[in-house]
Amino acid sequence: MDSAAISASSPSSYLATKLRNPNPLPTRLNFPQSKPFPSLKSPIPAPSFHPCRVATTSSSSSQTPSLAKTNLNRLISEFQSLSSPIDRVKRLLNYSALLPPLDDTARTDSNRVMGCTARVWLVVTMDSDGKMRFRADSDSEITRGFCCCLISVLDGAGPEEVLGLKTEDLGELSGVVGGGLNGGSNSRVNTWGNVLVGMQKRTKGLVGEREGKVPGEAFPSLVVTAEGIEAKGSYAEAQARFLLPDELKVQELVNVLMEKKIGVVAHFYMDPEVQGVLTAAQKHWPHIHISDSLVMADSAVKMAKAGCQYITVLGVDFMSENVRAILDQAGFSEVGVYRMSSERIGCSLADAASNPAYMNYLEAASMASPSLHVVYINTSLETKANAHELVPTITCTSSNVVPTILQAFAQVPDLNVWYGPDTYMGANIMELFQQMTVMTDDEIAEIHPEHNRDTIRSLLPRLHYYQDGTCIVHHLFGHEVVEKIKEMYCDAFLTAHFEVPGEMFSLAMEAKRRGMGVVGSTQNILDFISHRVQEALERNVNEHLQFVLGTESGMVTAIVARVSRLLGSVKPSSGRPKVNVEIVFPVSSDSITTPSTSSHGLSLGVIPGVASGEGCSINGGCASCPYMKDFLDLLAMGSANGLTGYRGKQPLLSFGVISDVQYADIPDGRSFIGVRRYYRHSILVLQRAVQKWNNSEKLKFTVNFGDIVDGFCPKDQSLSSVEKVVREFETFNGPVYHMIGNHCLYNLPRDKLLPLLKIPTLDGRAYYDFSPVPEFRFVVLDGYDISAIGWPQEHPNSVEALKFLREKNPNSEKNSPENLIGLERRFLMFNGAVGKEQLEWLDSVLQDATESKQKVVVCCHLPLDPGASSKEALLWNYDEVMDLVHRYNCVKVCLAGHDHMGGHSIDSHGVHHRVLEAALECPPGTDAFGHVDVFHDRLLLFGTDRMESTEMIFTP
Repeated sequence: MDSAAISASSPSSYLATKLRNPNPLPTRLNFPQSKPFPSLKSPIPAPSFHPCRVATTSSSSSQTPSLAKTNLNRLISEFQSLSSPIDRVKRLLNYSALLPPLDDTARTDSNRVMGCTARVWLVVTMDSDGKMRFRADSDSEITRGFCCCLISVLDGAGPEEVLGLKTEDLGELSGVVGGGLNGGSNSRVNTWGNVLVGMQKRTKGLVGEREGKVPGEAFPSLVVTAEGIEAKGSYAEAQARFLLPDELKVQELVNVLMEKKIGVVAHFYMDPEVQGVLTAAQKHWPHIHISDSLVMADSAVKMAKAGCQYITVLGVDFMSENVRAILDQAGFSEVGVYRMSSERIGCSLADAASNPAYMNYLEAASMASPSLHVVYINTSLETKANAHELVPTITCTSSNVVPTILQAFAQVPDLNVWYGPDTYMGANIMELFQQMTVMTDDEIAEIHPEHNRDTIRSLLPRLHYYQDGTCIVHHLFGHEVVEKIKEMYCDAFLTAHFEVPGEMFSLAMEAKRRGMGVVGSTQNILDFISHRVQEALERNVNEHLQFVLGTESGMVTAIVARVSRLLGSVKPSSGRPKVNVEIVFPVSSDSITTPSTSSHGLSLGVIPGVASGEGCSINGGCASCPYMKDFLDLLAMGSANGLTGYRGKQPLLSFGVISDVQYADIPDGRSFIGVRRYYRHSILVLQRAVQKWNNSEKLKFTVNFGDIVDGFCPKDQSLSSVEKVVREFETFNGPVYHMIGNHCLYNLPRDKLLPLLKIPTLDGRAYYDFSPVPEFRFVVLDGYDISAIGWPQEHPNSVEALKFLREKNPNSEKNSPENLIGLERRFLMFNGAVGKEQLEWLDSVLQDATESKQKVVVCCHLPLDPGASSKEALLWNYDEVMDLVHRYNCVKVCLAGHDHMGGHSIDSHGVHHRVLEAALECPPGTDAFGHVDVFHDRLLLFGTDRMESTEMIFTP
């Protein structure tokens, strides 16, 4: 949609989720955008010292306990003496040349170091004097230089000295050397830490072997490959058993949900049997959503908009309350919300906040002015309301708690922030801010651009957190589990929820600093794993990725589904490298139970969680709660309550939809408002869409809603990129109907673009209609008929557009909405209008459709209703077009693209407006496409992943 994007490094995962604020302060919290860093350039002098030669030829055992630190300081001084960043890179390359290569017998997968951008092989031995010897190699010269430097520090050291060196000890060296590396420097510099951790893990193993220690028992895990799933350990076998549920049970559930028009919102932490059935049922009934607690309510609203009459909430009580409140706020008070038990479904955090001690904590807060209460979403509405009576209260999630607090401090002078009730999260926030006091101002600005070391130090005394509120689930990640992770999984990717105890948090933060971890929400964890798997696939080499799941094991269903889809998206071939993904469950033996028979007739050796008790459990977590397990039969019993609803019939036809692919062979970037864009991944979304459409064998055609190549595509690649995307569309087994968007026109003029898209054209215009079945007609509008882009500069349509913009937009930059108010904000150069001749054509088409008793679906790249779109994305003369449409009763639905967030509205005449979510903004492993089933009285859009499913019932 927009005219510009900003290339930038990945933001903190905390900034990924929008702020929800049901109890706002009088002032609004505005989140500014972080700025990318410039790269440095300078001449390259000759290097001098050859340390690696000394280290690899020495067999002396004379290393002293301080010698490794001495070597490290010498190395730092050497690089600091080089004033130019490029000089340091040249020196690093000299080290690379000194590193003896490993032979092929040592360059094996078992010797690989996980987490490095390039492939790194590491061989560790212990000599006869008990000293550690290191050899390494890489397929990257820069990385070989890193390895050589590290070997020069530690080769010949004793085990205690190798294990005593910390990754933060390398921080100064990383800063000095990394300053010379352009783009991607963070991932390169992470090599220091990851190779050191690999050295230390192998050193521990050799020391244990010398001392005769028996290796510890591995945590249970699931290994996901393109061929299937392998379970290691009884706990993992129990988890895997539920990933492929009984199809009869799935169909039984789907039938009930469809008949009664029931939507289901469930938490990621539901029992694996529950999630397995729901995930399978999603393929047949779109109104099922599994997410974290915040998104559950938003999903319920979308289901209500799509026509669901009842919402079933699978989770604890505060989740049901939140869904009920948000539905009421959105105007859907008539939609019923159902819990799966008449008994209380508790949560330890919600209970802690309802304790009188918490109100006493807030009484103290009310005495310090100004104060803000930041409350975790895992609390009841009663708690939030009572708190707001005492202190202005704002709700947060684990995804946005850090930017929420930082923005509040930045915006309100001398503010006191009181966080609660989760003690672990509060302590972790405090620890994070204390770590920020030793970061550089530039590093702090990446987290929040209005802060620096001085502001962080000043806010610490004014940040308070409740001391007596604990999520019992995350309490299970205590000392014993942390020590085992350090011992056996220190070189694996580590994921952790923000509420885990301090030891686990510190471990995950250390992994995060070297690119090997994530601390955040359940969605952050899912996205992190997806990104790493996608990166491995793109490297096109054998990989074994190991992820320690530092949160409730109920997450595994969503993770396995996402990973399987990613691995399955790659076309198999005999010579293609294999990527294996191992999900490790850091649980103790207490986390399993040996039952006789499960509640649904499955005979299992063990099941996750404890056999009795209610609510959370330190042994099994949320998934062990009986309220989160025994709901399938209750849900299926919905047929007994007399509910009635629409039962699906065979559609008249079905067609595929996708919008805003905006492919370009360039690195990922951001929109002008900071939204992440995945230029190379978007064509993979299209490929998966076409594959799914072809597999369905029922789609009559596909509609592409424009913008197939991005405006940032290099102009010498415009033609080839358009042709590349068109070829992907042409693999669909049926006709494809295209429309043009602004990004298409940034790349090619109309006279070259329209023939490639096979758009029927009259004097360069791109509007047309077609009738795939007698009952329906599809009308494709040309939203850039009157436009300042795409036409020759002297063309009357271009002249008219420029004159229009000069009258409507006073800004010198015509893509800027600055000072434009309300609906005037649509008068931007990247939008356009329907011209007079096209309006006359549309009038005649609608008149003919009315006479032929046809229902009409209008398609346009630009949205036609402000209720479904941002004001900045609308067609310039949408109101004129809709005035014409409303004269007839034949138009039932208007479909559009352009506004990447998507949207749905029903206008004053009952016409549905559905704006489709963009393929461009799908992170690796996610999709945004769908298909539409057409019935006499409605359209049913079945979206995939980020494209929301929508039911559009026609107004008579």
